[in-house]
Amino acid sequence: MNKQNFTEDLQKLSLDSDNVETFVGEFENTIESLLNIHAPMQEKTQICRAPKPWFNETIMSLKRLMRKSERLWRKHRKPCDYEIYKSSMNKYHHELRNEKHSILSQKVLSFKGDSKKLYKFVKDLTGSKAENPMPAVENENELPDKFADFFMNKIKTIRDSLRDFDDYKPLFKDVPLFTSFKNLSEDEVKTIINKLQCKSCELDILPTKVLKSFLSELLPVITKLVNLSLSQGVFPLRWKQAVVRPLLKKAGLELIYSNYRPVSNLSFLSKLIEKCALYRLNEHVKDHDLLPTNQSAYRQFHSCESALLRLVNDILDGMEHQEVTAMIAVDLSAAFDTVDHSILINVLEYQYGVNGTALKWIDSYLRPRSCRVNVSSTTSSERQLECSVPQGSCLGPWLYLVYAGTLFDIIPPSITVYGFADDHTANKRFVPTLTNEMDAIRDLQDCAVLINTWMNSNKLKMNNAKTEFILFGSRQQLSKCQTKEIIICGDVIKSKTCIRYLGAFLDETLNFKDHITKKCKTAMMNYYKIKCIRSYLSKEATETLVLSLVISHLDYCNVILFGVSQTDLYKLQRIQNMCAKLVLNRSKYDSAKQALFDLHWLPIKARITFKILTYMYNCHVGNAPSYLINLLNPQVSKRSLRSSESSIGCYAVPYNKKKTFSDRSFSTIGPKLWNELGTNVRNSESLDIFKCRLKTLYFQNYFELF
Repeated sequence: MNKQNFTEDLQKLSLDSDNVETFVGEFENTIESLLNIHAPMQEKTQICRAPKPWFNETIMSLKRLMRKSERLWRKHRKPCDYEIYKSSMNKYHHELRNEKHSILSQKVLSFKGDSKKLYKFVKDLTGSKAENPMPAVENENELPDKFADFFMNKIKTIRDSLRDFDDYKPLFKDVPLFTSFKNLSEDEVKTIINKLQCKSCELDILPTKVLKSFLSELLPVITKLVNLSLSQGVFPLRWKQAVVRPLLKKAGLELIYSNYRPVSNLSFLSKLIEKCALYRLNEHVKDHDLLPTNQSAYRQFHSCESALLRLVNDILDGMEHQEVTAMIAVDLSAAFDTVDHSILINVLEYQYGVNGTALKWIDSYLRPRSCRVNVSSTTSSERQLECSVPQGSCLGPWLYLVYAGTLFDIIPPSITVYGFADDHTANKRFVPTLTNEMDAIRDLQDCAVLINTWMNSNKLKMNNAKTEFILFGSRQQLSKCQTKEIIICGDVIKSKTCIRYLGAFLDETLNFKDHITKKCKTAMMNYYKIKCIRSYLSKEATETLVLSLVISHLDYCNVILFGVSQTDLYKLQRIQNMCAKLVLNRSKYDSAKQALFDLHWLPIKARITFKILTYMYNCHVGNAPSYLINLLNPQVSKRSLRSSESSIGCYAVPYNKKKTFSDRSFSTIGPKLWNELGTNVRNSESLDIFKCRLKTLYFQNYFELF
């Protein structure tokens, strides 16, 4: 494409319509006609084989020369011919290895920060199985329609089973109204576009990469399009269609339709308008603190790790007070796909103050919608969607958060509920006597009935087969408990000794042996894959792969591992030592501490305390969930002394007699570690500066005798 000519034509782009549907039609038609002029469609035959970008013309000529000298030697069998053949062969292999080393290293570094691409890159190089295999069928062209039928029938079956239940009536809350979207400036739209991933699908009239390349010319038109849609309360009809791709829920599962998740692919401009609307909605919700405190996911600072940190803190606090925590982890069937649009609109109106044009726009966004299922190059017929929020969209997950937020309105005060997207846990603490245990289990069962009733009225289906029950406590307190099962809506749920929640394995005594074992297993699998291709990678490329695919597993939710046994921590440390030696291409007999020092890596134990203090800093400056900030109390000096100046910015450490479990909880160890820091570290101007100073401090402490 001649970029200069294309730029000149884009600068002449003038769309005057004030109707959003007409504007979108004119925009797409104009862009398509320009692309037909500057980048006409071409058909190319592609050979289906593994790409080898390092096998270029230079390497091919060296290979021909090698084969030619080989034939000459085999024909005459002269020593001089053999020397020529050996020399050409050595040169060919040397250049091939250098070229492969250069190409692969450049590719790895270009994927830096994108774990998904790095993982796929390693899988392709090591010859792993297909990432998303499909079920075997006689006619592959029928597969998209079979998937579409299965997904639609599953939703219909769930909806039909809940048809007799009355729709949920949300409680009215007196909150400030949000009646319209404030227009976005070009700078705001540009910032949002740059933050969106550079992904495209067949619905995009202009590939995202091209759009971002010519953003300065397209920005005025795109900004007008966004503001027209939001101000008129109309979401363009042509962008309500999704291309759904079935995604296997987990590698290794049986290839049956029920093990696939429908993921919607939407056009880039569709997601841009969603993101702009979400930008304004988030401002309203944050300003008035409308979302439930204990609801995480799809919110700034509310991650899996922060949710687990609070959950584990509460369980450890109960264990410190000789209490047992009974917990049920609720599972839902196709939660995003069964969201009722009318109920969602009512929740937004009654509890979030969304009204007028803003509510009209969300209603227009939700319905009507349609989808087509795509498998390989075959597409199903179009299906109309009567419910759901699209997975893969920008606004859909946030709308589900709003939809599920009303659950917290019906939970009794004696039960604590934590939510992360469609995963919820209900917890009840009790001192393990027979009477207390029976009362606690009864309360938990009654709460489960309330949750099930709420779900039925919200057209959501609780999956009792995957709902789990567990008792947390010390060995001594658990031995006093007699409960082996719980009854939820007529189904018997057996008590487990370990459950998986938000990617972490929580065992009944919170020693995290199972969690560490599982993470070590996954990390080692990726370690050996990288080791297979280490000879083709530079040090920088190897470090990028190791940090992204191995160390990330060791670091996942490591904030909950403080205080676990040294034996278990050494399992993680051993893998980190192996990774350091792999990056530096050193022998297994070389010093691991020297390798960590050369790479400037903190050891596992220091990484855990580093993460805890990072959360403490975020709580200190208000960039953390309120359910973590509420655990901390500023330290107040009873008397005015000169020494009290150094305690400014410190937090009170809760007093506990035994300190068996409390010293592992965030509410205790966080303030203790924080107060030990110097004021220059605690008073850092930003998170990056704080991390830099903290790492320098920890690095000096760990390697001071080295």
